[in-house]
Amino acid sequence: MLRIATSTGDEFESALHLIEENMAPVLSCHGLSCDRSWNRTNLEKRDNYSIFVDRHWVGFLSLETSDKRLFVHTLQLLPARQGNIYGLLVFRWLGEQAKEKSVNMLACKAVRDSAAASLYHRLGFSITAEDGALIELALSLDKLRPDRQPTLVGRLLPCETNNGDHH
Repeated sequence: MLRIATSTGDEFESALHLIEENMAPVLSCHGLSCDRSWNRTNLEKRDNYSIFVDRHWVGFLSLETSDKRLFVHTLQLLPARQGNIYGLLVFRWLGEQAKEKSVNMLACKAVRDSAAASLYHRLGFSITAEDGALIELALSLDKLRPDRQPTLVGRLLPCETNNGDHH
């Protein structure tokens, strides 16, 4: 069972370590590095969530909502949980959050040719900006094809919210 809840201080510290673990190899392929102090400063002011599977911490999600979009600053999963259904389930939850916040767009940045960029493309995101190895992507929820809607992933596995309700 997937559950997403507001991060605690200890979980935030684990997230900073996970970001470095996941991102350093991807960034180094493009001559870039991962800066923990920049990540800390940038993410502390965001809405941060921990991702749990069967009560075990498996990842981190950092968001920012504007009047038009829900921006994913980072989505990190433990290496053993990558390439499974969990990323899709997180996007199901993000689709629900976007609806609750009355925004019609999901946006994020990714490293070009990364596993994350591949997932975003499969979900229907389009590139909206490029800056060297980094790309910005967006997905209009208004124009989503029914077969790509993140909410349909919920038919595969239930998602639990902060209060323990199943969706």
